[in-house]
Amino acid sequence: MTRRYTSSGYTETVSTRWGSEEKTTNYHWGVLLYQDKPTTGVYGGNELDWDGMPYDWIDLDYESCVNDIMNDEGIDEEDKDEAIENLSNYFESGDTLLYGSWTKDENGQYTQDESSEDPGDFAAIFNANVNTLQVIWSRTIRYGQLASPCYPGQVSTSEDDTTAPDDTHVQAYYALPDGCIYTDEKYQRDHAIVEFYKRERELAKEDAEGQSEV
Repeated sequence: MTRRYTSSGYTETVSTRWGSEEKTTNYHWGVLLYQDKPTTGVYGGNELDWDGMPYDWIDLDYESCVNDIMNDEGIDEEDKDEAIENLSNYFESGDTLLYGSWTKDENGQYTQDESSEDPGDFAAIFNANVNTLQVIWSRTIRYGQLASPCYPGQVSTSEDDTTAPDDTHVQAYYALPDGCIYTDEKYQRDHAIVEFYKRERELAKEDAEGQSEV
């Protein structure tokens, strides 16, 4: 048995009771993980390409407000539709949004929907208060570095994460498909566009000033 200590726990290779196969485990802030069994991937909001994210998100705060209206005995039934319409017109985005594939049970609780075979499917929770997205299930699997103590047993994602483990990328996690990640290539593209239009405005201003001097 080989154990390698890290700042947040240790990594070791163990033999299982099912045979001689060895499995590498990660012990991260009190959570025991198998290296090849995916855990939650944590993305910073600035890592996301929001244009590539699904537009049909679920706003849990909005749904909570709707439920409050529907269950409010002080509002007449015929006025509830109007109250919900007014809410829709003025409600801004809530703090907790669900992205990707989710299903709602008879008790109104959401769970990830793993029934689709679409290779780009995932289920993620966005927390606007701390600007993070936690991918709790996905058809895309990558390996990365273990996260900070704020996210025990989870992985902090990076653009250069791999599809197989190595000395740096030690834990499998549920990842977003490539189209949802704001890569350096996309940054360079957007930066070039901004600089182009900035230069166009400067040339237009110089041209206008030149004409006024004539």
